[in-house]
Amino acid sequence: MAKKARTGRTIINITLTELRALALLRRSKGLFGSEIVHLSNGSIPRGSVYVLLKRLEEKGYVSEEIVEASADYNLDRRLYRVSSNGKRLLDSLAHEFGFSWNPAPN
Repeated sequence: MAKKARTGRTIINITLTELRALALLRRSKGLFGSEIVHLSNGSIPRGSVYVLLKRLEEKGYVSEEIVEASADYNLDRRLYRVSSNGKRLLDSLAHEFGFSWNPAPN
């Protein structure tokens, strides 16, 4: 069920699972869906990660890039990144609820 977070005058409709994915993406330069599943320690299941990422992309919080097949991985893959709108959302929530993002060093 989606929680509605009030930031200033705006109400944002986002699930906790979507926030987890955004937070993981914010801490990186980009992740593949399988990496998000791994880094979430099971809180984002493999069977729903791509549906979740598509929803975040439709909301404008995530962008995707097709990474062409290579010698290491013989299929095209989708690399996901937090968009500028996603960063603004996370910053706004951090300000509203009094915490700061501490991105992991890259």
